[in-house]
Amino acid sequence: MSYAGFRGVLLLAFLMFGSALLLLGCGGGDKPVTYAYYDFSEAVIVNYIDGEGNKGYVSLKLTVELPDAGLVTIGTMSQRIRHATVLYLKNMDPVQLTNYIANDQEALAEGIKDAIGEETKQENLGINRILFRDFVMQ
Repeated sequence: MSYAGFRGVLLLAFLMFGSALLLLGCGGGDKPVTYAYYDFSEAVIVNYIDGEGNKGYVSLKLTVELPDAGLVTIGTMSQRIRHATVLYLKNMDPVQLTNYIANDQEALAEGIKDAIGEETKQENLGINRILFRDFVMQ
């Protein structure tokens, strides 16, 4: 066999091997993302005074949904996350907070997620969603 013929056979073998790898999934195809959930055991409680001088409080229990790989990181930063949540809720106007609770819980969750990102100086730790397990406002 000549050198050119050998080179052609070798090239053909590489192409066939590469195609087989792609067909078998070694080419990095789409894999489903699995999510983990981190439950904060203690409720976040924030006192407030509305515009009329009435006192009240908000108590909520959070669950954080994130890709499975981020679970360890969330656990080590749980106190900073609680802190960010308390500050975010404390700085909200009670009327605005009531409106969020009544009409747009997703916006409230997004605000908490952004506050966590600012506090931890990381891009939301990969947090997908903030879920409310228990929500009381009195």
